[in-house]
Amino acid sequence: MTFLAKTASLFLFATATLLAAPSFGQVYAAKTGKCRFFSTTPVEDIEATAADFSTGINTKTKQLIVVIPMKSFVFKKSLMREHFLENYVEADKFPQAKFAGTLSDFDPKSTSPQQVTATGDLTIHGVTKKRTINGTIKNVGGKLVLHGTFPVVLSEHGVIIPSAYGNKIAETVEITFDSELAASKK
Repeated sequence: MTFLAKTASLFLFATATLLAAPSFGQVYAAKTGKCRFFSTTPVEDIEATAADFSTGINTKTKQLIVVIPMKSFVFKKSLMREHFLENYVEADKFPQAKFAGTLSDFDPKSTSPQQVTATGDLTIHGVTKKRTINGTIKNVGGKLVLHGTFPVVLSEHGVIIPSAYGNKIAETVEITFDSELAASKK
């Protein structure tokens, strides 16, 4: 099974689990969006974006799941991508990042922009940490538009920066995400 097939299978399983829950609500899902990884130091800025990732929200249980294949990140320089995938996130061993949690302060019926908090487990590089992530959700034309920005301390997830590159890569990187989720058909 290919990497993308495994990731798609995991997301479909997670979405099916959301759908099968006895407290079933409307499920919103997206297979694309924008996730931005940004590291800044006095020596160099490093930026990568990923567009192929999956997001799901169950409006009744307020469960949120996001799965990002690490190999979907695109860098301006191919060598940066190679170092990111092979030396830092070890994408062959840890092929995806995942967040699974619950939204608070979220009213699925509201048409006003909402400040929300997602509390759950963030897994990067095979290391899972409890996280609270703030963001916004807007209901735009029947779609949920999700946005947020949060820091990730690389060492907390076992990502080690070699001392030779320590002045080029920030210990804390900024993650920004945007996703537009459509209602799934029952």
